Amino acid sequence: MPTKDQCIDCKHRTTMGDCAISGTYIKYDDVSCIRQTKRKKRMFEQPFSFKGRIRRTEYWLSSLVYVIYCSFLGLIDLDNLEQQYHVLFLLLCLPAVWFMIAQGAKRCHDRGNSGWYQIIPFYGLWMLFAKGDKKSNRYGESPK
Repeated sequence: MPTKDQCIDCKHRTTMGDCAISGTYIKYDDVSCIRQTKRKKRMFEQPFSFKGRIRRTEYWLSSLVYVIYCSFLGLIDLDNLEQQYHVLFLLLCLPAVWFMIAQGAKRCHDRGNSGWYQIIPFYGLWMLFAKGDKKSNRYGESPK
């Protein structure tokens, strides 16, 4: 069991705040440092979830992954495929669409808006460049 001035992940001596080695946020009180510790959110931690907020960087990378994946799917010649492989092609497209809609909803949440805002034309482009809320909002803590 770590002492009161040690990070619970790496046992590095630290004070209240972020551990320099593991990145764990540590908040001490008289009860226990283990119950009061929460991890920093990492990129792509829950890519298919609609809950939470993401930063511009993660949205940019999500868009890039989506474009690359769809580009590879675009190389498939559907005219020469038999009918049963068209269903397989659609099944390959569904995770990519779900991924991008989920990431878009989380980016909308970072801006303090509902995930439905992403159906507004060109709003996805706006989300690539616009800053999110600096403080916590009704969708969660700031991802910064």
